[in-house]
Order: sequence, then structure tokens, then C-alpha cells
Amino acid sequence: MSDEALLRVAALGMAACGIALLQAAWRIKANNGWRLIGGWSLIGASIVAWAYTSGADKGAALGIIAAVIIALLFVGRQALLAERRGERQRRERVAKAPPERSPLARRIWVGALLGPIAGLAALSASTALYVALIDLSVEQTAALTTVFFAFPLLWAALAVVAGYVRHLGRKSATILAAGLLPLMYIFLNAN
Repeated sequence: MSDEALLRVAALGMAACGIALLQAAWRIKANNGWRLIGGWSLIGASIVAWAYTSGADKGAALGIIAAVIIALLFVGRQALLAERRGERQRRERVAKAPPERSPLARRIWVGALLGPIAGLAALSASTALYVALIDLSVEQTAALTTVFFAFPLLWAALAVVAGYVRHLGRKSATILAAGLLPLMYIFLNAN
């Protein structure tokens, strides 16, 4: 295995450890300074390692995408574990009222919020960011580079909202607003 391949594997490991530290900080909520600093430092070091192996712009983008994918895997794992715990607790207690919505429909909607709807909202917000940067006379290449970095980060942030907010209406409204408000800006700016 070449040195670059080993460095990329190490970068993936650093990103995974950084995400794990940030997730631990989220769960524990006490004495988290070292977890937060360590987590973000490991993610930053991972991005630097990617930039070293693949060039400053392409490598940094690959590092951010790798960190986002790892974060989505962590969020998905936690969602599955929470769902199992919830199922076990539901089986243990007696249901007094029939559920208002089908659990299957809720799961499908949350899955759609995590994936395609959050992705479309991030695409909408990234496009609005590009339009705003062009309106501010930013060079097109710089605007595109900024949007390429912003898109996966926005998607990851919206996926985290969809995965962790418990109230279905609140998470739906947040993600839909995050997609529709930038669309309104784009359409108003086009006229």
C-alpha cells in the first residue's frame, strides 16, 4: 500500500474518532471541553491529511465529504438503536390509545427527511448562496468552490436535525423551510 493510501486510511480513522468524540460530547453533556476540542481537531487533521494527499481544493473537499458520510453513518446507527429501544419499551407497556399515524409511514417520512428532502433543501440553500455570491460580485470560481464546500455541510446539518429532533412536525417544518426559503430568494432574485 502506498504512503498516500495509508495516509487516507489514517484520515478516515481520524474523522471517525473525531465524530465519535463529538457524539460522546453530545450524549454526556458534562466536562466536554476536551471532547469537543479533540473531536474537531481530529476532523480538521483528517481534512488536512486529505488535502495533503489530493491537493488543497480537491483533497479538502474529499475530506469534508468523508467526514459527512461518517457522521451520517453515526447518526443512522443512533437512530436505529433508538428505534430498537423505543420498540422494546412499547412492547413492555400496554398501549392505551391507538396511534394516530402508522409507524411505517412515520419511518418512511423520517427517512425521506434524512435523505432526499434534506439533500434537496441543501441544494436549494447552496444555489441561493451561489446566487447571493454572484450578486456580490464574487468571482465565479470562488463562488462555486464555496458552494461545493457548503452543500455537503448543509446536507449533513439538515440530516442531523432530521435524525435528532424528536417532534415530527418541528423537524419537518425546519427542513422544509430550509429548502423553501432559499427557493423564494432565488425566484425573487430572478425577477
